[in-house]
Amino acid sequence: DGRALEIGAMVTLARLAVDPVVPRPLQDVARSMAGPGIRSIATAGGNVCNASPAADLLPFLYAHNARVRLISREARRTLPVEELVTGPGTTCLGPGELLAALVVPAWAPTVSAWRKAGTRRANALTKVSLFACADTDGAVVHRARLALGAVGPVVVRLREVERLLEGAAVADLAAVARRAVEACDAAVRPIDDQRSTAAYRRHAARDR
Repeated sequence: DGRALEIGAMVTLARLAVDPVVPRPLQDVARSMAGPGIRSIATAGGNVCNASPAADLLPFLYAHNARVRLISREARRTLPVEELVTGPGTTCLGPGELLAALVVPAWAPTVSAWRKAGTRRANALTKVSLFACADTDGAVVHRARLALGAVGPVVVRLREVERLLEGAAVADLAAVARRAVEACDAAVRPIDDQRSTAAYRRHAARDR
């Protein structure tokens, strides 16, 4: 509606990947998920409510300060996506409560980047992911948002890195990057599991 994009919980990943009202960076995220068959039935709401630290929609939603619209017979409420997901596979959804929609504030960043590491390009859970976006006039970074997936119990918003980037001169970003890597290291808490090791995840997060 000019202020936000509202995505119904049952919208499929396949539609997210092609619908012209969906921002190109979010289309890119959707296209990178699973394969065509799964994307045709998997939903935005399912990916979010599954609450996996590796859920690929979540870094984009965190970086854009997206909110969720929740409904039940008794009440309606809206809260940030970051407050919905409370841990691996857990959310703050109450008894009888459903996710109705994702609400993404209108923002077209000057630059956006989506990176993910996996065993192959399709049909594989993400080992590490990063969504990053920023506004810049070519000389100074005015607004920056970064979120990492699969490096902790929940998706990690890199607020200290954002603070380092905002107001920085583009010409100085190489120096800022070194401090940003240190801030990233302090923020992530990867684990070993069947898909990857904590050491690899930490290294990949630094390299994304």
